[in-house]
Amino acid sequence: MYAFSLKFLPDNPVLTKELRVRMRGARAYWILFGYLGFLAAVLLVSYYGFLQSVQNNGYGGSETARLGSTLFTYILVTQIFLVLFITPAITSGSITLENEQRTMEMLTMTRLSPRSIIAGKLLSAISFTTLLLVSSLPLISICFMFGSIDPAMVVSTYLLLLMGSFLIGALGLMWSSIAKSTTTAVMFTYITLFFLSIFVAFVFAMGQSSFGATDASDNVLRVLSQTWFSDRFLGLHGPTYMGFAILCCLGGLLFAAIAMTQLGTKFQRERQALLLRGLTIALAAVQIFAIDLLWLQGWYLRGAQGTQVVVSGPIAALIGAAILLMFLTPIFTTGDLASYEARQFPKYALSGWTPRGLSRAKMASGLPFMLILTMLFFALFALSFLAVGKSGDIMHSAHVAAATNPKAVSPTYTPFSSRVPVPPSGTQSVQKPPLKAFVPDAGDFPQAAVVILASVCGFSLLCIFLSIAFRSRWVAWMLATLFLLMIWILPQIAKSNWTQDSGAASYIDLFYLDPIQSIVQMAEPMDYFRGRPMTFGDMPMWQVTTVSWLLIGAGSVLLMLPFVQREKQRNTPIPYEELVANA
Repeated sequence: MYAFSLKFLPDNPVLTKELRVRMRGARAYWILFGYLGFLAAVLLVSYYGFLQSVQNNGYGGSETARLGSTLFTYILVTQIFLVLFITPAITSGSITLENEQRTMEMLTMTRLSPRSIIAGKLLSAISFTTLLLVSSLPLISICFMFGSIDPAMVVSTYLLLLMGSFLIGALGLMWSSIAKSTTTAVMFTYITLFFLSIFVAFVFAMGQSSFGATDASDNVLRVLSQTWFSDRFLGLHGPTYMGFAILCCLGGLLFAAIAMTQLGTKFQRERQALLLRGLTIALAAVQIFAIDLLWLQGWYLRGAQGTQVVVSGPIAALIGAAILLMFLTPIFTTGDLASYEARQFPKYALSGWTPRGLSRAKMASGLPFMLILTMLFFALFALSFLAVGKSGDIMHSAHVAAATNPKAVSPTYTPFSSRVPVPPSGTQSVQKPPLKAFVPDAGDFPQAAVVILASVCGFSLLCIFLSIAFRSRWVAWMLATLFLLMIWILPQIAKSNWTQDSGAASYIDLFYLDPIQSIVQMAEPMDYFRGRPMTFGDMPMWQVTTVSWLLIGAGSVLLMLPFVQREKQRNTPIPYEELVANA
């Protein structure tokens, strides 16, 4: 394995050193022995359970094919857990150990670039994980003797494991470059993996559920599961889990780029913001376009599919974009404000809107970047209509459901016969009014674009205010994220526990701060306010949400001005790099 890696992998001194240290010690072989031994034990226990069932129940040959699929599933799940535990242990201490052993200074003084250092450490970890996966193939071959699996299934699952190990390894390197100690890096890596694993398992379970989706929120999770774990991604057919493998590859590149930027100075990190933002745009755009495209294909081509993927109209596809935008806003709009930047705050704020400012990780460029990302998501939403040949439905995508399938708008839709009075016998029949007369005007794509833009702007300004007020990017990010979780979770809990005397109506009004709810109302205008005692009654959600976030943004600007004045009074020197950059 060592000679093979040196021959085919790029010439990288860090990679060569890491492979020699790892493969010349006994630890790697004990890990390999334990890995294969645990898989063999799982295989033997599963087969023994099958033999016991044959002896107790009397069946045998007819269940052999199912045994092969069962054994393959057990081995696959076991390998997923082993990869989740082994890969972070290899990479989460790679950078911190160099710092603790005082060897990072010598490494950075060489002619190696930060990219070469990160690439060498990441490739060494992935090559060892690949060795573990390849060594388990003889155990997988046993499943072929029982049937029910094919080589394509093995290739797709091992591709998933390999790309997943790449993502996990890059995640460990990222935390190792950020944290101050190995213990902290390992702890943060496993905590992040814990929440990511729960979310991925939940999305997978939603996709495998046999129950039909009941609302637009369920549809988002189902479509997300289809983009990750099916054999179709961006309209292309390929191996199963192809979408998840592609997203893991893009996510791993993003985490590795973050680790690379952390090896430089603060000024160098700001200069490399264009790389990080480019990878973020690539990852987010691929995922959003996959959701939009699959959503529209599931809606317009649902008669040609074996199962109906979505039951909400096309406008509901914007829910995924709204969720991702609100989640990314605290990440890119929080930062630090130096005293020299506060002394020329108007110029500093306008500098973020220039191409030069967007290429740096300054707090002033956070809002322009989020607006660019928002407009990109809108363009991808329109492009998905062109891909399915329904370009005429872009501007009125919320009314497509009412015009084509009333039950898709409201599960409790009342047919015309019960709405229109039946005329007496012998009189002229009453002409039925058009269908749209019974659908409340809750907004459409232009209104959805307005509410999302207003929410991104208001939330960005709130994050900037928190950053300036608390003088800490991490504190501002944590507070903004907690606020976001509050407006996502609290009203849902209040809605499920609401009674006339519960006093939970005030928490339900937090729905007004959630742009996702505006899109949900556009997708389900007839049933949205049922069980939601909102303060403004049946007023369209997008109007209240837009005004609320504009007021929050304006208030944040007014509140941050005294804190900017406070920063002006701090007499700190201008860094030399800034003087050179602005010269």
